[in-house]
Amino acid sequence: MRITRKLCLLATTIFVVACSSGSDEGSSSDPFEINGSIGDGPVVGADITLVDADGGLVVVGTSSEQASYSVTIPADTPLPVTVTVSGGTDLVTQRPVDFEMISVIHRSGLQTVNVSPLTTLVVKAAQCAGGVTNARLGSLWEAVARDLGIGLDSNVLGDPMTDPIDNTNIETAVLANEALGEWIRRTGAALPGVTLETVLETLACDLADGAMDGQLLAAVGEDDARVLAVAKAVEAGVRLEVLAGRLEVDGQDASALMNQAIRTVMPDFGDADVNSVPISVTGISGAMDALALLQGAFGDAELVQLMVVLAAADTASVRSLIDSALDTSTRNTLQGLPERMALSDTTVIDDLAIQQASQDDAMAPIVSFSADPSSIDANTSSTLSWASSHADQCVADGGWSGLQTVQGTYITDPLSSGTIFELACTGIGGVTTTVVGVSINGETPVDPAPEPDPAPEPDPQPEPDPQPEPDPQPEPDPQPEPDPTADPVPTISFGTSATVINAGASATLTWSSQNAGSCAASGGWTGAKAVSGQQTISAITTTTTYSLNCTGAGGSAVAMVSVSVIGSLQLSWQPPTENVDGTPISGLSVYRIHYGFTSGAYDGVVEVPGTATSHSMDLLMGDYYLAMTAVDLEGDESALSNEVVKQSL
Repeated sequence: MRITRKLCLLATTIFVVACSSGSDEGSSSDPFEINGSIGDGPVVGADITLVDADGGLVVVGTSSEQASYSVTIPADTPLPVTVTVSGGTDLVTQRPVDFEMISVIHRSGLQTVNVSPLTTLVVKAAQCAGGVTNARLGSLWEAVARDLGIGLDSNVLGDPMTDPIDNTNIETAVLANEALGEWIRRTGAALPGVTLETVLETLACDLADGAMDGQLLAAVGEDDARVLAVAKAVEAGVRLEVLAGRLEVDGQDASALMNQAIRTVMPDFGDADVNSVPISVTGISGAMDALALLQGAFGDAELVQLMVVLAAADTASVRSLIDSALDTSTRNTLQGLPERMALSDTTVIDDLAIQQASQDDAMAPIVSFSADPSSIDANTSSTLSWASSHADQCVADGGWSGLQTVQGTYITDPLSSGTIFELACTGIGGVTTTVVGVSINGETPVDPAPEPDPAPEPDPQPEPDPQPEPDPQPEPDPQPEPDPTADPVPTISFGTSATVINAGASATLTWSSQNAGSCAASGGWTGAKAVSGQQTISAITTTTTYSLNCTGAGGSAVAMVSVSVIGSLQLSWQPPTENVDGTPISGLSVYRIHYGFTSGAYDGVVEVPGTATSHSMDLLMGDYYLAMTAVDLEGDESALSNEVVKQSL
């Protein structure tokens, strides 16, 4: 049945059309058979319980030595039926499953219903969104493949709940489920007092709106934001381990354990190898997104360097590059992130949530980088200058090294040969790498070529008749030597404690200079400044650029930093009231608010409950184009409404 819904959005009347379809829930007049696989790692001897829609016990069973099960559902059993798994022995961890796993049977007839961490997450997400329907499960599996499927090859395992598990897809099934299981376990380990079930339900309610964006459709516990922040810290490590081909379980590389578990349940699959699962572009981008948020929160050099490595990688090269990058220091940093996040104050937690909510719209850093002069005499120096926007920090490579501020200058050491200087700046929008070269007397820097093997000496040739010597050429006029007493040009290091803040919040500017006698502020601040110091700027309400000009005997230098402000966009509407045939609407599952900077191009989407009539969105200040859709209880979505323009203030 198609329905027409009248909504009032920002005092503008719009019409939303969606279609309603029948549910395949109910009961079957005939008994039918269900079979499937039980897995985190494959789980043998697990307790399996099936309960009908009325809460009545249907049947119980145990998973086989092949980590599978088969049961018959009696006739007239009310659907849906929930399948619950506990106990048993996980063949990877060699202990009972760490948390209860579930799946759902919502139609009758012979079918496969697997039970795993992935099915548990998706079913709980559907429940958080309003109920388990075919349409909702389908959209959630698409979201898992797009945003969450760590180690999941959707080309061979498109629906981890209903696709039969065999030797064509068991490697990706085991790897993806073990990665999710480890994600949940490590998050719980960093949060004493928080159960694994709470962690799983929090992740599920984050996924419930169709994206792992830190926005929960429903509250789960008292500190959901902290659980999600710690989960993000864990996610980066798990993703990188999968990319490197060495996912750790209980602190050790579990590749061999996973392969042996597969051979145990499928003895004919002797060459099973979970690391043969193809690496996807979304796997790389997912790791990049997690690192981008964390480097903004903590600023460790290892996180920045990992982003630079990922930016240079593709699906063919990423395994060897990340494997090399995960040295002891980097692994220690990644392993310590969850506990650091768990102990962070609420400002760090709240800032991470704001950054994650705006990450899809974030721009990659914009970097300006130059060398002056770009051609020098041997054993003299050049001054590197750079400025960036949408960046949290920068890292140097090539002829210099180490973390750098997002704007600044740097005097090179005296150079005896042409040198390449690299600067990579990172932000929540990704990485931008720029390169400048400094040549010696105009000669382009090149890598030295290996010396060729000596050629055999030729037979001696007869001496030619001597030629008269040419007249000597006049010596060129000597060039003036550089004045060693010339005053050096000032340099400035200038940074800010936060590049993105909420409206009305503060940021602390910190600077230092060399070879300067005085400094003056302009832009968002004014007045004379000391040659080094810091100043807190309070109550910042608009995106602002701060400039600092320092002057000395050798000249002057300018540095700039920018602080972007998150504003609030308020949206309200009248709920729809009737179907096209005039009958009352039975209810809505969610509204989807689509938004972007350009008319008709909606880069972001937010889901709100179908009972809502208003919503507040935290976005970078500016004008946004918005339109809405409505989703009914069966998961069918309307066309876009008319478009409106609203300002984030």
